[in-house]
Amino acid sequence: MLNKLELISKPSENLQFTFTFPNAIVGAKEVIKTNDLSIGYDYPLIEGINTLILREEFCVIVGDNGIGKTTYLKTILNKIKPLMGSYKIGEGVIVSYLSQISDFNDNDTAYNLISNLFQDLDKKEKIKMLSKLGLTYDMMIRPLNSLSGGEQTKVRIALLTKKKSNLLILDEPTNHLDSYAKSVLKEALIKYEGTVLLVSHEKNFYKNLVNQIITFK
Repeated sequence: MLNKLELISKPSENLQFTFTFPNAIVGAKEVIKTNDLSIGYDYPLIEGINTLILREEFCVIVGDNGIGKTTYLKTILNKIKPLMGSYKIGEGVIVSYLSQISDFNDNDTAYNLISNLFQDLDKKEKIKMLSKLGLTYDMMIRPLNSLSGGEQTKVRIALLTKKKSNLLILDEPTNHLDSYAKSVLKEALIKYEGTVLLVSHEKNFYKNLVNQIITFK
């Protein structure tokens, strides 16, 4: 069994990396507005949601697992339909979205994914982009599903760093990240000039950043 295992290089310790979320032009003052919104699938998870998120606010959604936080995000992103009520995304709002779950195909590698999405970059620039996220060349060419959860999250973040936006929606982005990666992400969010909507259970991560907390019960 050991002979059949693929040999991989030893992970580098204390590998430094950075990422930046580029800003798009300024959008509407009212970024997200909901009126008596009911969300769910076969039945409502939460009813009568009234929220208003303004430009350049840092807003956090908190609540128990399964309460409907991700369903709320999917609803305002038009991935599922509301059961009742309405929502509005402001004019000129450009969204970058990091979902909670990775959905890579079996044969996807970080390098191929970046190559397909950013064909204007040469090989050196693609490798540089991924190395800035703490990925070694071995990690770049291995199937993404064989990487750790934290490494997969870094790759998905990399996909956001080349897209200009004025609204970042992040669904529990720190779940698989180590403390250093969390600090780098936090610094990137501090520098981001747009609106941030974050789902998180980690108060220590967002407590000095937040303007508004929405609690789902």
